[in-house]
Amino acid sequence: MPLLHADQIRLSKEIGSNLRAAGDMNMLTDTTVAAADTNLGLQNAVLNSVVHADKAPAKHRIVRAIQLGDYDDTLDDADILGLTTLEGAVDLTEAANDTNRNQMIE
Repeated sequence: MPLLHADQIRLSKEIGSNLRAAGDMNMLTDTTVAAADTNLGLQNAVLNSVVHADKAPAKHRIVRAIQLGDYDDTLDDADILGLTTLEGAVDLTEAANDTNRNQMIE
């Protein structure tokens, strides 16, 4: 996990919460995370996932969270390259030790 400024911690928690939500909705799995070598690969995994129609609108919110993770270095390409699980991606964020699963990016 990168060293974050105090004002970045909330965003990092929201990014991790969105990754967890992507897993809960089967947009990201351990397999798709392991196959994604870059931030863009994670984004494409979400966009290309097959989910029920009522879950599809969440794809863009989750992709935005992944993009923000690249912006703040929480989810940079070098860290994503070594990931093998979805929980490993969450562990890159401040949500790693946070049990509140409702901190979503709107």
